[in-house]
Amino acid sequence: MVVSLGDANIPEAENRLIARAVENHLCDQPDLLVPQLSKEASAWVRRILQLLSRSQYTRPAPVSKVDGVLVDRVTTENIVQLGPQVVALHAWKQLGLSETLEQTGLNASQIATAQLMVTNRLIEPLSEWALIDWASRTALPELLDIRVTKGTKDRLYYTSDALYKRRKVLEKALCRREADTFCFQRSIILYDMTNTHFEGICEKNPKARHGKNKQKRNDCRQVAVGMAFDERGLALAHDVFEGNISESKTLALMLDRLERPEGGAKQVVILDAGFASAANIALLKNAG
Repeated sequence: MVVSLGDANIPEAENRLIARAVENHLCDQPDLLVPQLSKEASAWVRRILQLLSRSQYTRPAPVSKVDGVLVDRVTTENIVQLGPQVVALHAWKQLGLSETLEQTGLNASQIATAQLMVTNRLIEPLSEWALIDWASRTALPELLDIRVTKGTKDRLYYTSDALYKRRKVLEKALCRREADTFCFQRSIILYDMTNTHFEGICEKNPKARHGKNKQKRNDCRQVAVGMAFDERGLALAHDVFEGNISESKTLALMLDRLERPEGGAKQVVILDAGFASAANIALLKNAG
C-alpha cells in the first residue's frame, strides 16, 4: 500500500489504467502503450501523486529489466567456469587428439580424463590433487561426461603414464596437424635442456641420478629434460634423460625424433654452447 484514498469513487472501468499510470510515474518508466485516460481518470492520477508527495512513502529504486527479467533481483549459485574450457576443447578437437589417442589404444574414459588434464594445464596448471577441486568449479565434468572425485586421483596418474608412453606418436601427430592447420613450414629448430630434482631418494626411478643441478641442488637426484621448439614456440619433441647425462650427448637422440621437412628444405638448428662439441657440429653439417 502506497497511500489511502478512503472511500474514493474511482471510475471502475479505468482503475487498472490509473494504477498503472501511477506506478509508471513512481518508477520513472513512461509507458508508451497505455491508452489515453479520461479527464476524470487523469485527475485521479494527479490527486494520488499529490497525496504521495505529502505522505511518508519512499520511492522505490529503479529496477533494471532485460526482456522482462528483473536483473537486480537475480541470484546465482553453484556457478561454474565455461569460457576458457570451451576454447581449450575446441583446440583439442581441431588438432584431432581424440582420434589420435583412440588409435593408440586409449578408451573413451581415458581420453576424457586426458582432455580434463590438458585443459587444466592450459588454463590453470595444478597438481593432480588440486585439479579435482578445480574441475568441480568448471563445466568440464558435464561437457566431458566424467565424474571427478577425490578417488579420481589415481586415474589421473594412470592417464599421465599412458600419455607419456605414447608421447612419440602424439608429438609426431601434433606436428603434422599443426603444420596443416596453420599452413606453415618449419625452418628453425630451437633445442635446450633443463633439469628437475627430487627431494626423495627415487629408488624406483632409474633415470634419477646426481648431476650438476641448475638450481644448485646437487645434493638431490634429478632427471634432465630436453625439448625442441620451432620458431613459433610450438613444441616439436621432448625427452627425459638420466640426471647425470652430458648435454652434448642428447642432441643426436633428439634429432632422430624430428621429422625432416618435405622437399629436402634445410632447417637451422639453434642451441647454446653447451651442445657445440666437435662431434655435434659435424653431425649437424652432415645432416644438412
